[in-house]
Amino acid sequence: GSQISQGAKALAAGANEVSNGATALKEGTSKLSDAKTSLNEGQKQLIDGGKTLQDGSEKLALGADELFKNMSKFHNEGIEKMKSEANNKMGDLSEIIEVKDEIVKLSKDYGTFTGLGENMEGKVKFIMKTPELKKAESKEKVEEKVEEKKGFKNWIKEIFNKE
Repeated sequence: GSQISQGAKALAAGANEVSNGATALKEGTSKLSDAKTSLNEGQKQLIDGGKTLQDGSEKLALGADELFKNMSKFHNEGIEKMKSEANNKMGDLSEIIEVKDEIVKLSKDYGTFTGLGENMEGKVKFIMKTPELKKAESKEKVEEKVEEKKGFKNWIKEIFNKE
């Protein structure tokens, strides 16, 4: 009988271990199922995030292209125009200064209309008569209050009188 008693105890202990193992297996299977659900949700978020990233990248590329086009337009229509106008004005100014310098030089070398004796000094001044400059009559102007537009873009537009 003692062998049967020991066998029964061993069987009861083994059955208890099987029961505990089955409980652990059930809990592990439940955790695995929950993890699979979380993994599926994470995968969906990753896919949605990838689509959002792609959309954002496309918008960024379009914005960069538009920025490039507008900066090129600003360069060509703004900076280059200002540079050209400034160069033209500087050329005109250089010519005016050259003419002035030549007139000053000639006036210093010029003595008199009739000539001077050896012990005589003389100066000549030229007076030029020009047509009267008339100020254009301004007609009465109706003032309208216009809200001033602020910002860099509007400042550039004002420089070139473009709308």
